[in-house]
Amino acid sequence: IAVTAEKKENMLFSEPVLFNKQVVVVRKEHCPNDVTELARKTVYACNGSPAVIRLENLSEDIGDSIFIVESDLGEEELIEKVRSEEIDYFVCDSRTANLYADSLLSCETVVGFSQSESWAFRKKSPHLKELFDHFMHTFKTTHEYQDLYHEYETRQRQPWPDQPSNPGHITGDLCSILRCSQSQLKLCA
Repeated sequence: IAVTAEKKENMLFSEPVLFNKQVVVVRKEHCPNDVTELARKTVYACNGSPAVIRLENLSEDIGDSIFIVESDLGEEELIEKVRSEEIDYFVCDSRTANLYADSLLSCETVVGFSQSESWAFRKKSPHLKELFDHFMHTFKTTHEYQDLYHEYETRQRQPWPDQPSNPGHITGDLCSILRCSQSQLKLCA
């Protein structure tokens, strides 16, 4: 999950597994050249997502209002609303945006800096986090990790033929590998 200061108050995070960034999803004919062009615009984000914090900070940085709408709809649904011209701007992570992008949409305008994505652990589980970090440090040097990472990156750029609306499917593959490695970590299932 995306690491934020607010989440760090309640959880421990592993070393970063991936890096991602927030981008503006917009129809190509309305693509902003710069994030400052979002001033006085209504921009949607998923309720509670890191995009909300990014947009609030951006509004402060540019010294102008960005009208942020926190939606209870999912990312795929909001991207569809951009595509169907029901809304003009939606901010989400670049991996999700690229997964659902098509010839009508642009997701090239970056909002803020790269953001780390990590596995989350309960605050009461620092030893588990340390074991996981050690495991991942070792695992990242293997061909199995490189193959899995390449498959993840490839799947992020094109929908899965068997599960077109499930971008989290790859998580199952990593979980399978982690389950196989539980004996190494001496973890309970």
